[in-house]
Amino acid sequence: MRKILIYFSLILFVSCSVSNEDKDITIFKNASFYNDEYTNIEVQSIAVEDGIIIEIGDFKNLESKYQSAEIIDLDSSLIFPGFNDAHCHFFGYAFNLAESCDLTDTKSLDEIITRLKIYDEKYNPDFIYARGWDQNDWENTEMPDWTELNKTFPEKPVLLIRIDGHAALINEKAAEIAGITPETVVEGGEIVTQDGKLTGLLIDMAIEKVRIYLPDLTFKQVEDAIMMTQDSSLKYGLTSLTDAGLDKKQIMFLDSLQKAGDLKIRINAMLSPSEDNFEYFENEFESTDLIKISSVKLFSDGALGSRGACLLNEYSDVPGRYGFIIEEVDYYKEVCKYAYDHNLQVCTHCIGDSANRLMLDIYSEFLQGENDRRWRIEHAQVVNEKDIDKFGKYSIIQSIQSTHATSDMYWAEARLGSERINHAYQTRRLLDQNGWLPNGTDFPVEYISPIETFYAAIFRQDKKYYPEGGFLNSQCLTRQEALKSITFWPAMASFDEIVKGKIKEGMYADFIILDRDIIKCSKEDVLEAKVLQVWIGGEKVWGGE
Repeated sequence: MRKILIYFSLILFVSCSVSNEDKDITIFKNASFYNDEYTNIEVQSIAVEDGIIIEIGDFKNLESKYQSAEIIDLDSSLIFPGFNDAHCHFFGYAFNLAESCDLTDTKSLDEIITRLKIYDEKYNPDFIYARGWDQNDWENTEMPDWTELNKTFPEKPVLLIRIDGHAALINEKAAEIAGITPETVVEGGEIVTQDGKLTGLLIDMAIEKVRIYLPDLTFKQVEDAIMMTQDSSLKYGLTSLTDAGLDKKQIMFLDSLQKAGDLKIRINAMLSPSEDNFEYFENEFESTDLIKISSVKLFSDGALGSRGACLLNEYSDVPGRYGFIIEEVDYYKEVCKYAYDHNLQVCTHCIGDSANRLMLDIYSEFLQGENDRRWRIEHAQVVNEKDIDKFGKYSIIQSIQSTHATSDMYWAEARLGSERINHAYQTRRLLDQNGWLPNGTDFPVEYISPIETFYAAIFRQDKKYYPEGGFLNSQCLTRQEALKSITFWPAMASFDEIVKGKIKEGMYADFIILDRDIIKCSKEDVLEAKVLQVWIGGEKVWGGE
């Protein structure tokens, strides 16, 4: 009798042990998902523990193995790895929400003035800040001047940032506060004058002369804006992103939200180069599952739309203008050496072919052939024929944004000319260099949706299916390549391919449910695709009930 009691006690002990071990495991049953190459769909169940996929297999086997696990029935929903934006401005998007008037899709300077009046009447700010205008969308595509701003707002400073963030329009009051005169010189920027007088236009680093006078935001304002930005990101299926340029203060703010349990999305931060930021990285910062630093961000030139991108030959539509390099060459080499010595990636904004050549050559001095440091060129929009093979020769990663091609296609040839345009937006040729390339939205420069990035990469058309056949259509990606470029390849671009970008054992349980199969649906249906649910680390963070 005593032996029988001992036997049943052991069974009870083992059963309790199993129950305790399994209680934090979740099994997602009836999950439909593609294999790694997006060629075949499997229907299986997924076991998740501590946010990690621990096993994929038959539901009955998993249920038997993990008897106390929570069961969630996905009802054969088609799931995809969570989208990963390889290059965006998460904090910048939030800042715009907190403090700016939205000027996107404005069709004239008159419409801008109207929006600003409404904004001023509603909020009465001490300093009017707005972003999103693009003169290329106007009937008169010439860059505007400050005449109407001065008439409308003679006593209140105004700063209007162009959509690309590389040009701005100010009024006389803002120039007065910033001490800007026709004689003011800014390294890495331009204060545009005409006949010896200010026009109100600022290019690249000249913008900072005024931006530093914007009023500081309160903690609550920033917190609310970050939460709204996170909601928008999750709504469009982003589970991870790379913020292209953050400083210590911004990263510490994100960390505070993480510690409070409010930050859900995974953020890879490109560190802005400064002594303070580098000291923070070396002595204080600790990576977590949600926040990491793996790179440093540089700017070599401006943007093509505002003619700040640095070209080897003059702009076709403005003879004598070449754009400019923002910093001295020695500065780039100094930062590259720091990054090399501290095992950080270097990620440099390069638009024009001159800027791309400069940074490819500087990178090559440090990389010395094939390597696995994954230094990146951000945008790589115009690359001279003599330079494109340098990406493969030195294992340099080209980080592209497919919607830049479809946004710029209406005017890019005017900037570059009929011959040079064929060396721009070369997605296919860049992909062939290393066999993979990360894709991003660059929001708020472009729309936040990765599905629009996916569409642009495949079809090279706008939402009205223009142009017929696609813009520079020899550079189109396949659907499988385009999907990898917003899931697995961005993970590779930040050394996260072991834990992100696939539905696979050992990886984060980061996945999304879409309302249709974007690998197989029609072109027209791709843009109609909606994200139904978002799961990060096995936790539902957006959608559904």
